[in-house]
Amino acid sequence: MTASDQFNSTHSAVDQYAELVLHNGRMYTLDPAQPWADAVAIRQGKLIAVGSLASLASLIGPNTRQHDLDGAFCMPGLHDMHTHPDLALAPRYADDLDVGIEDPTPEQLAAAIHAYADSHPGDGWIYGQYWVRYTFREAGLTPGREWLDRVMPDRPVALL
Repeated sequence: MTASDQFNSTHSAVDQYAELVLHNGRMYTLDPAQPWADAVAIRQGKLIAVGSLASLASLIGPNTRQHDLDGAFCMPGLHDMHTHPDLALAPRYADDLDVGIEDPTPEQLAAAIHAYADSHPGDGWIYGQYWVRYTFREAGLTPGREWLDRVMPDRPVALL
């Protein structure tokens, strides 16, 4: 086997080295006995050591990736996963009115409804999604049936 072969048997001993070492950071460990560290070593997605870069030297092998955090803050287990990919992607897979995820003014929303109606002639429902109503409040309007009937009196419109 050559050094470039990265295949391991399921019966192989676990590598003694870390896969990744993050160093030169401000690591908040959540460990009251050692709340701060300069470096962490990671193998198979788990922290295997926390401390100074010098204390982790024995875990750094020829294939260990090292990443200098340049003094950045690092904290394990804190992930901001509050995302809404559906807001950006769903309208692309449907033929519904895509008002957009930004806050259109009542005039912009009316123009979007008319543009959709012009490109989708007939008398069927106009179904749209992903708009918010802050600008309606600012304009002193209530987004509802009366407003929609004034904008599009000849077709039913439903907007989420």
